[in-house]
Formats: sequence, C-alpha cells, structure tokens
Amino acid sequence: GRWFDQPLVLGCATTSILIVGIAYHFLLRHVWQPEGLQWLADVVLHYAVPVLAFAHWVAFAPRSGLGVLAPLAWCLYPMGYFAYVFVRGELLASYPYYFIDVAGIGYRQAMVNSFGLLVAFIVLGAAVLAVARLRNRFRPAEGPDAATAASGSAARHGVRFRDGLLRRSRRRVARRNQSCWKWIPRRSLPRLGSRGVACTGTRAA
Repeated sequence: GRWFDQPLVLGCATTSILIVGIAYHFLLRHVWQPEGLQWLADVVLHYAVPVLAFAHWVAFAPRSGLGVLAPLAWCLYPMGYFAYVFVRGELLASYPYYFIDVAGIGYRQAMVNSFGLLVAFIVLGAAVLAVARLRNRFRPAEGPDAATAASGSAARHGVRFRDGLLRRSRRRVARRNQSCWKWIPRRSLPRLGSRGVACTGTRAA
C-alpha cells in the first residue's frame, strides 16, 4: 500500500531486513543445521530476501523524505521489538534468542547485547541512507522533476535564442546607420540646431 511506499517506512524495512540477515549469519547460523525444505526456507528468508531488498533500495531509492536523522527514527522499530521481547519474556519466561535470554545470561548481559544490536542497526541505517543519496546523485530526474527540468532548460534556450536575435538585429541597424546616417556640423545646416541628422544615402560634401 501507499504507507509502505513512504521513504521512512521503506528505509526502515530495508535496514531491518539487512540487520536480520547479518545477525543471523554471525549469531544464529551455527545454532541449528536445517535440511531439505527447511534449508531452502532458511536460505531464502535470511540471505535471498535481504540481498533482494537491498538491490531494490539501490535501484529505487526515494529521492526525498530522508533527512540525516532518518536512521534514528528507524531505530524506534528495534527498540519497540526489544521492549516487547523483555516484557513477553518476563510474563512467559521464554525468549526467542540466546543472546537476549534473560533467564540464561541475566538482564545486564541481555541489555548490553540489545544495545550493541541497536548501535549496529543505526550504523547500518546510516549506510542505507548514504547509498540512497549517492544513488540519487547519479540518477536522472523523472516525473514532475524531469518535466520541470526540461521546461527550465527550454526556457533558458528560448531566452538565449531571443537575445541572439536582438544582438543580430542591433548589429544590422548599426551597420545601416554607419552607411546612411551622418552627423552634419552646425555651420553646414544652421537651421537644424547645434547638430543635424540626415539620411541621404550618400556622403555629405
């Protein structure tokens, strides 16, 4: 839907799925050994999907709506997730992963691990934002932006063309005046005042 097309939502989703793939590879891959369809699902969910999501981000990164503080806004999602995990774990005495299992490693270590993942999420979010900005720097304008740029370029060319015509017209008038119009001294035509102008087509004697 349109909500998922919003730059902040799309950036948060991209960063989240990337952190899922990275965290799985380094923290959870050794925990189990899937086989058959489980192995296929594992590869698709934890490797293929993050790679495809990042490729989509590189190809279709939003042109606007992403400020420098966007990664900090995105980290609200993992913060909410950790809060849910700890509250749920306190009620059910069950935690999804060993590195945030309060019953096994204690609150202190679970909080330290959660904070480390949150920092990693922010750093990865900053990298995702940098990729979007770098991509847009080399991507041609599209849609309304392209139309605006094209109209502006056409207007500039029109102004230059008009100025060129005016300059050529002035040069032609100047050349015609040099061959036709002559300044006649007062002593030659007293009735014209201090200076007189005549266009006779020939030089005055």
